[in-house]
Amino acid sequence: LKDGVYQMASRLKIPRGINGTSGQRIVMASEAGGRAILDFAGAGGNFELWGDYWHVYGIDVRNTDGNIKGMQIAGHNNIIELVNTYNNGDTGIQVSGTSAETIEKWPSNNLILNCTSYNNVDPGFNNADGFAAKLSTGEGNIFRGCIAYNNLDDGWDLFSKVESGPIGIVTIENSVAFNNGISLDGHTGDGNGFKLGGDGIAVKHVLENSISFKNTTNGITSNSDPAVILRN
Repeated sequence: LKDGVYQMASRLKIPRGINGTSGQRIVMASEAGGRAILDFAGAGGNFELWGDYWHVYGIDVRNTDGNIKGMQIAGHNNIIELVNTYNNGDTGIQVSGTSAETIEKWPSNNLILNCTSYNNVDPGFNNADGFAAKLSTGEGNIFRGCIAYNNLDDGWDLFSKVESGPIGIVTIENSVAFNNGISLDGHTGDGNGFKLGGDGIAVKHVLENSISFKNTTNGITSNSDPAVILRN
């Protein structure tokens, strides 16, 4: 993608079946020395990746409308690297499928690498996180080297609910959450740095080598998950 702002007219959905392979991924990247910015203001949609074995590198996703996530990763074995998501109407980057399907089809083995997500705010001031892997997320998803700040709700949200059952184990490594719970223009929400569960459902999520500070509620909360693992 050439350098510059792309004013999106509608949702950008990569459907199931548009797949790379483990040896030859499909790559979407900004040109060398530039940065492509996908601006979804007024588009009524977002960036949805349902394909497998993609590598999305060095782009921005911003300004989705109210209650619409910036980027949804719903496929398998993808790498999302150096992507910035900000000013969206719901969570910046969310790994999730659909609760209408079973866990075997939920997104798995995705790596969110060195991404930054900030100032994501939903109209109800209670739901927009920096990053999330929740509700309908399979096994093996990893967040590594990511930064979440000034998101209205939480830096990270790994919520499971009784209706859909436990999600897969999520690993968060070498990441930072700060100033969550207050947007850059002063709106306030829950404000956990790392929220690692929900509804008392036991999932052995791992949080390691990470830092959480100046969030408005908890730096780290199990959110009633009795099985979380914290290291360093």
